[in-house]
Amino acid sequence: QCIWSLTSCLTFGVQSRRREAGGGRQEAGGRRREAGGGRQEAGPLSPLDWPLPRESIFSPRFGYSCSKRKMFMSFVAFTWIFVLVVAAHNLEEAIWLPAWSRTVVRWHQAVGYTEFRFAVIVMTLVAMISAWLATVQGRASLGAYLVTGYALAMLLNVLFPHVVASLALRRYMPGTATAVLLNLPVTIGLLLRAFREGYVEPRAFLIFGPMVVIGIVGSIPLLFWMGRRVSARG
Repeated sequence: QCIWSLTSCLTFGVQSRRREAGGGRQEAGGRRREAGGGRQEAGPLSPLDWPLPRESIFSPRFGYSCSKRKMFMSFVAFTWIFVLVVAAHNLEEAIWLPAWSRTVVRWHQAVGYTEFRFAVIVMTLVAMISAWLATVQGRASLGAYLVTGYALAMLLNVLFPHVVASLALRRYMPGTATAVLLNLPVTIGLLLRAFREGYVEPRAFLIFGPMVVIGIVGSIPLLFWMGRRVSARG
């Protein structure tokens, strides 16, 4: 009898637990039905609940693309774009300006092909070295002031002599197209980036910028002389 009583108690306990588990499952199912009904009553998702597209402005991919655009439009990027622009401008002048200078002796000193091409090659190398120094040295450095001073010189070069000479002579001066289409926007963009990103200080640039311009203008006769010496030895 004791064994039968113990078996009955164990069987009753197991059945009670099964009933409790079944009741819990029914309650959970009821809660799910209630939740489903609440979702149906809530209606369609609002725009704030919609999933974000891959190219959303809040997605990481969009942020990465924005960072790439900022990198491309940074001061360092503009310095190397400036080097390419200087090379293109000097190439146009090297091809056609020496012959043009012989026809307008009253307005421009006649120069030979060798001396002029020697000068523009050296000036292009100076632009490359300035851009490299600005990239390596960073903000408020010698390279930053050299490349921005060079940009100021090329910006002034757009107006004088190219635009002024073309208007005064009523004929095209070689280098005017690249000066207006390339030098003008790139030099302005470079100078704006230099000030915004803190690569040059405005007060210091008022001193060093004109100094670089004067140095470039003053070096041109010396480069022509060196070019003539190279041509004479050749």
